[in-house]
Amino acid sequence: MSLMTYCYNTSGSGMALWPGMSFTRIWRVGSKHYGVNASGVYELVGNTDNGTAYTSHIRTAANSLETANDKTGAVETMRLKHLPLAHVDAVGAATVTALLDGVSSTSTLEFNGTSRVRFGRGLRGRRVAMEFQTTDATFELHAIEFKPQALQRGVK
Repeated sequence: MSLMTYCYNTSGSGMALWPGMSFTRIWRVGSKHYGVNASGVYELVGNTDNGTAYTSHIRTAANSLETANDKTGAVETMRLKHLPLAHVDAVGAATVTALLDGVSSTSTLEFNGTSRVRFGRGLRGRRVAMEFQTTDATFELHAIEFKPQALQRGVK
């Protein structure tokens, strides 16, 4: 039987998945974290797994990104959009992927504060998500601000 460990941070609403880690319990004592399985108790320390850097994946939920109608000012959520860029406040190196209705655009970037991330001209869709993948143990993601542009023409 293969076990995977899921860890949910209730204060920050974040989830971690550790495949191949067959821990049945994880707990914190003071500032230290421990994992327990049938073979014993293990202190969870460091930024590597037996010398191999951890790979972190952060993926936002798909969002329809409200845009205002140029003529009426009404808020529209399901209108087709173009996503030329986003502002990302982060520190560290990561591969960033923007996904619009399943179509993706990927860039590898080094962040040091707020950066403008350009996705290219052809990225269009109704729902957008972003994914960050990194082996940088010091990577921190603080905020994302999407800059969608509603397309004026309808799509048949």
